[in-house]
Amino acid sequence: MPITTFEEKTYLVIDNCVLSMLTDCFCDGHKRLSGIQLLHETQQSILDLLNIMKSFAVDGSLHTTQVVSLEYQPQNGILGNHILDRRHIKTMAMQVRRQFELLGTSPNSIQYLRELPKAPRHLIHPTDGLSDADMSLIHLGLHLTQNGNKVFLLSNDQDLLQFSSWIRIQKCLRNPPMNPVNLEGMLCLAYLDLLHRNCDISTKQMSQFINYLIRDTGNRMAEREKVSLNPKKGAQILDQIAAINQVFAKSIEDKLNKQGVLA
Repeated sequence: MPITTFEEKTYLVIDNCVLSMLTDCFCDGHKRLSGIQLLHETQQSILDLLNIMKSFAVDGSLHTTQVVSLEYQPQNGILGNHILDRRHIKTMAMQVRRQFELLGTSPNSIQYLRELPKAPRHLIHPTDGLSDADMSLIHLGLHLTQNGNKVFLLSNDQDLLQFSSWIRIQKCLRNPPMNPVNLEGMLCLAYLDLLHRNCDISTKQMSQFINYLIRDTGNRMAEREKVSLNPKKGAQILDQIAAINQVFAKSIEDKLNKQGVLA
């Protein structure tokens, strides 16, 4: 994870898996509450964090695509296990979606990405690889690179991150002003730790995010192992979580040193 400081403002493209993870994490953090109070506190925590992220965006906005926005269905997560009026959950989902600038994506632009020469076949396959929604985020990210700033694609989808890394070095996509080198695929927690280093997210909050991700990832991998989980992909996921932990530990040490605690 080479990026450890905010050197410049960037565009932010956010995947649904990040929103879903944050929703479940905040819901878990407010589990002492029940009913509409749980929903309200979870929603407010999400909006507060999104506003922090907006403050670091070059245009003061968060970006996603229309199809990915519709994938955000908080009732499919922890909130769905609580006795709540589905209309209230739907209202919450609409409030979160309103925080984003949305881009529509044409089937032709998706197909163009799937037909890029020498693209990894396991990633571009229309049924076994990345979905059209995933591809729409790549298209959006490339579109935003035309403005000359870096574009951070925040996702914990290993395949999407892998494809975004492959896209960055494709010379055929360097069509000024578009520059794929400016597209950065980052795990969501790696970016949140940049906010932690900047003191906009507390160490307690970062610990909550990381501990939740570790538990959730372990549970998901255990479930997938019962069906099929590529050992190489599983190892990559575990390596990235370990890297996140190391980066977080270093950022805690750095902050303590700055405050003179370890002097």
